[in-house]
Amino acid sequence: MPSVLFLLLASFWGGSFIAIKTSIASFSPFLAAFLRVLVATLFLFALFKSQKVDLKINLRQKLLCYTLGLFSISLPFSLLFWGEQFVPAGIAGVINGTVPIWTFITGYFLIKSDFESVVQKILGMSVSFIGVFLLFQKHLISSSDPNYILGIVAIFGMAISYGMGGNLAKNIMEKEKVPIKTALFHQHIFALISIAALSLFSESSQLEQLLAADYEALLAITYLGLFSTGIAYFILFHLVGLWGPIKAMSVTYLVPIMALSFDYAFFGNRLDSGQFFGVAVILLGVATLNLPIKKLARKWTQPRRTSL
Repeated sequence: MPSVLFLLLASFWGGSFIAIKTSIASFSPFLAAFLRVLVATLFLFALFKSQKVDLKINLRQKLLCYTLGLFSISLPFSLLFWGEQFVPAGIAGVINGTVPIWTFITGYFLIKSDFESVVQKILGMSVSFIGVFLLFQKHLISSSDPNYILGIVAIFGMAISYGMGGNLAKNIMEKEKVPIKTALFHQHIFALISIAALSLFSESSQLEQLLAADYEALLAITYLGLFSTGIAYFILFHLVGLWGPIKAMSVTYLVPIMALSFDYAFFGNRLDSGQFFGVAVILLGVATLNLPIKKLARKWTQPRRTSL
């Protein structure tokens, strides 16, 4: 059963890039991002209330959760939805797979987190960057559309923001002792307000878009808010409780593969040989970045007992 949930989580997150592409065909990017957060917030509120989760926290804790909401939801969602206007859904999923790289960089250089095996991390990061170059070098050189490059930059900004948010979450939650579910709810409240303000400030005709939206866009928004956000977080919490965070978060290895598969199935986009090799190198680098080499080394170097 946990393995089924693991694959389901990867599918939900991988499918989100397809749903985003569908939603922004009818909605402006920031309005679509707002609607995703709205559906997710309503779901989480109903779920947590049914579970009798205490959602009350003090002002300091709220401000810290709002900071997390900025880097974990508001900023990455906004950049992702805007960037996917110009970038294929599968490529966006591959860029999302680089989040562990940015988690290491922001944690080690900005937050000064204490990471073991720094050489291993730098090696994995370097291999992944080579893969990123292989993936995009052909299109960046030959593309005459500046929006494609801006879209790539925006989606990398999403990945960097997720990396920063992950490190902030670890530091804040450990120090402030805010329950994960309570923190998650208040992050969504901040994201709901901030993305709504961004949409109202920079976009127009929100009501007209809602009234004119087709059923595919509405289904995509429902999928994003309910399955890719609300239910996905619920599954993630469950897997973390069963397996621990490291094994549970290894789902990020499958998300790019799911995104590329769905992108081909729904939109017919496929990678050429150079891009395919680039994706493989990126995944190799991410795997290197996260392999518990020291634990494996201790396991294999410990003397084994033999029975007499």
